[in-house]
Amino acid sequence: QDYIVAMSNNANEVPAIITTAHLLLRGIVPAFLGCAIGDNGDSSGGVKPSAFQLTYRKDLPQLGPENGGYTGKISWNLGKRHGGDCCALSLPREEDYENDGTTNDGSDNAEWEGQVEEFWKALESCVNSFIQNGGSGNDGDISMAVKEFSSEDEALEECGNLIMDAGQEASRAKRLKKLQKEKKKEGNVDAAVPVTAGQITVGGNNDVFSLGLL
Repeated sequence: QDYIVAMSNNANEVPAIITTAHLLLRGIVPAFLGCAIGDNGDSSGGVKPSAFQLTYRKDLPQLGPENGGYTGKISWNLGKRHGGDCCALSLPREEDYENDGTTNDGSDNAEWEGQVEEFWKALESCVNSFIQNGGSGNDGDISMAVKEFSSEDEALEECGNLIMDAGQEASRAKRLKKLQKEKKKEGNVDAAVPVTAGQITVGGNNDVFSLGLL
């Protein structure tokens, strides 16, 4: 955890350990899976992380910081639509291990659960190795930083649309639609709200490993 508390809190006062872990996963999971993340330019929108759920708000009061209370949840849609084409790593799928009726001892389900457990162990090992060995940089450096922007538009102009997850994109679309209606009724409406982006870079050249809107 000493490595994961370096990230400053964002404007919503999310604990530093949460925002840093979020950024780590946004970079490591696609690399680990061999799955391209981002807009591919067509109607499908490509594979993107889901909205980051701040589950620590419920878990931290109940479990405390020493018992795993700092939690968050994020997911990627790697199912039939994207997974086969975009994901290089073969993922365990429950339907591939379903009992075909020839056995009654639950061995199929146990085999699937074992494959899932091996997947999580491998991902954990990948994260720990990245932290301990300084990512892919030759000099072993990992740098973390946050940058404040006066508005979401400014952040997108400088960093690109890939800083947003699927949930943020959906929220932005709703806000823009609402703003258009307000402009028609009331004229010019200034709805700019400051936002924060987080970034992880590696190596002496500060190559960007992960970048996201916090």
